[in-house]
Amino acid sequence: MGNIFFLMILFVKCNIFLFINLDLQILKNIVKINKFSQSRDIKNRIIWAIVLLVIILSLFFLNPDKVSLTKCLFFETTGFSCPSCGLSRSLWAVSHFNLQESFHFHLMGAIIYFAVLFLFFKFSFEIIIRKEIQIKVQTIVVKITIVTFIGAWVVFWFVRFISEL
Repeated sequence: MGNIFFLMILFVKCNIFLFINLDLQILKNIVKINKFSQSRDIKNRIIWAIVLLVIILSLFFLNPDKVSLTKCLFFETTGFSCPSCGLSRSLWAVSHFNLQESFHFHLMGAIIYFAVLFLFFKFSFEIIIRKEIQIKVQTIVVKITIVTFIGAWVVFWFVRFISEL
């Protein structure tokens, strides 16, 4: 299980290193700011920002150990953890700045939490400046990121499943 954590941390560090070393000219080509095409676009951003804020605040204030929101049917049926078991506790831990505990509960919790935070700040900034921020990323990079994320999730679940046998 420690190897998975090492690989994920290495992946994140490599991505951060690559992003920091980008030339400003390349960054200008990646980020594009446009005016909203319709008033409906700004309304959608407001709705999404509110939804994401509610999610972020819920993750902070609702302790999953004290408030049982859902029951895991997979766990109740099989006795084994499902792919998302521990995700609520992981998200709650990362919202309280406890990354080690977050990774202990679920490997993907911190990544999902920071993605939600990023989207909240992006939508909020778009609302403030009343312009859309487009981040151009090559399709292959998006595909590799999605496959890596899903693959890491499956490997994490498989390792946890094997350790429960």
